[in-house]
Amino acid sequence: MSSAVTLVNGVSGIPVGTQAPTSSSNSAVASTAYVTNAIAFNRTTIPFSGLTGGLINQNSLGSGLTFAILVTSGAITGIASIISGGTNYAVGDILTVNSGNYDAVVQVTAVSGGVVTTLGIIYGGTGYTTGLQTVGSQIPPGNRFITLAGVLTSNLTITIATGPRLNYTRSVIYANNTTGAFTVTIILSNGAGGTTGTGVTLTQGTNNSTAQLTITDGQTDIWKVA
Repeated sequence: MSSAVTLVNGVSGIPVGTQAPTSSSNSAVASTAYVTNAIAFNRTTIPFSGLTGGLINQNSLGSGLTFAILVTSGAITGIASIISGGTNYAVGDILTVNSGNYDAVVQVTAVSGGVVTTLGIIYGGTGYTTGLQTVGSQIPPGNRFITLAGVLTSNLTITIATGPRLNYTRSVIYANNTTGAFTVTIILSNGAGGTTGTGVTLTQGTNNSTAQLTITDGQTDIWKVA
């Protein structure tokens, strides 16, 4: 990190662009572009499509994953190669892709001893470039609208990130547009690969007809907002 500098009137501080915002656990520099992208991502709609069930884990314990992407019209359509599989990942982990407009979401679909061997695309995002070598990081907390679509062949559980109340108290709207006679449950991670609280089971609907506002304190549980 850069050393402190003296500002006007002798006040000491840290130069702009030295660390990521406190609400993010990744190492991206807090430049104007980074902050602009973070604000946009905080307000975005994220479509989770092609869901069949299983686990989607927002609170990955992994680190060190790098990969190259394939892109069509700015959206990620495939993974060209895994450059480094990192460590401590698990099947179901989802990550944002740290390039483009920072809005694409990928999911770990296979690992070997915690090392990622394959990735799938949850949402292709915008503003990406083919062949770019990039990294994935935890989805930062934010107030978003997440739509869920696909034909479920088993129950789906989505674990969301846990953390200090100052940064992780947040509200998210989920629209369960899936089909199939299975449940979708949103539950809070315990930060160690498990869950805490009882979570929320989402009602199925079509065209966002059962969209549900939820809130979490990032510590104990997630609740529906009437």
